[in-house]
Amino acid sequence: MSFMIKRTSRISRFRMNRCIRASALTVFAAGFSFLGSMPAAAAQIREIKIRLEAESFEEDGWPLVEAYCASSQYTVTGIWQSGEAGNPGNGPSVFPDPADGIPYPDKESEEEETGKEGITEEERNESKQGTEEEGTRYIKIELTAEDEDVFGRIDQDEIRFSGVSAVCTKAVRGDAGQSLLLTVELEAPGELVGEIGRAALEGTCARWEAAPNASSYLAMLYRNQRRVGYPHRTAGLTYDFAPLMQESGIYYCKVYPLTESGKKGSPAESGLRQVRKEEADQIRDGLCASIFQKEADAVPGEELPEEEASGWRFKENQKFYLEKDGCMPQENWLFLDGCWYYFDGMGAAKTSCWQEWKGRWYYLDPEGRLEKESGENPFQASAC
Repeated sequence: MSFMIKRTSRISRFRMNRCIRASALTVFAAGFSFLGSMPAAAAQIREIKIRLEAESFEEDGWPLVEAYCASSQYTVTGIWQSGEAGNPGNGPSVFPDPADGIPYPDKESEEEETGKEGITEEERNESKQGTEEEGTRYIKIELTAEDEDVFGRIDQDEIRFSGVSAVCTKAVRGDAGQSLLLTVELEAPGELVGEIGRAALEGTCARWEAAPNASSYLAMLYRNQRRVGYPHRTAGLTYDFAPLMQESGIYYCKVYPLTESGKKGSPAESGLRQVRKEEADQIRDGLCASIFQKEADAVPGEELPEEEASGWRFKENQKFYLEKDGCMPQENWLFLDGCWYYFDGMGAAKTSCWQEWKGRWYYLDPEGRLEKESGENPFQASAC
């Protein structure tokens, strides 16, 4: 009896120890599982990269921009132009911690950023707007971090923009680092230009859609992936490249919008166009049939030596100027022999008339030379 009791008690202790070990392993494994399910520490975002694109332009030339980012850590969730009131439900007013500001470059104090007690939000906004320099334009961009990321303290040189030139003047964190509100100063509007919607090469003529705020355009022709002739500037929306398409090959054109100072915007390219030998011969024959006279009293159709291809030409009481690559200036001014001349879309020099150009009027004498200008519309004289 006692043996049986002793044996029974020994078995019970063995089973008890085995249960304890199993329980310990279960708890140990559960601990690993719990640790594995814990969220990782939030990653701090230390740099910002945003692309600004001019979607359209206001009457005074300032752009209406859109903001885009390629980062997977944050997204653009709001943008407001200078002077616009943000949506109270989705704008700066919802940030709970405006004192967490990072002002640039004057390093305003926390008290200056927050404002004194008793001053309304409207009064603070009016005060801030009064500090903006006349002739500048600001936008505000709201960024939102992804769930596991937060915006850290970011240096000014780590907030970079591409596309439209701009600089960040202040950054304000909110929502415990989940939101970031940027105040951005845009570059002067004269140096901003929109994009050309579409370009095409139809026959020998390049055509394109107008780009917002473009002062003029730079058109270039390519054959078999190599540029042919020179880049040609024009204020129009077409350019005839016939003199450069007298050989067979695969052609396309590229057009840049230009600012007033000549700064280039993003180019637009046409589709590819194949010109076979038969068509190239037709283009060449057409040019030879309409060759210009070198002098006013020259024999019509007189063939000119190749080295004398550039210079003044005359046809049907009109004068033209052939450049060294055989093309003509079109809807553009050209400075020749100490005088300014203006050429229309067909390449003919305007003579004995007033020509409007960017809000001013210019008188061209019987030889086509610029004689005088006026800020008012001189319709009492003959208009071009």
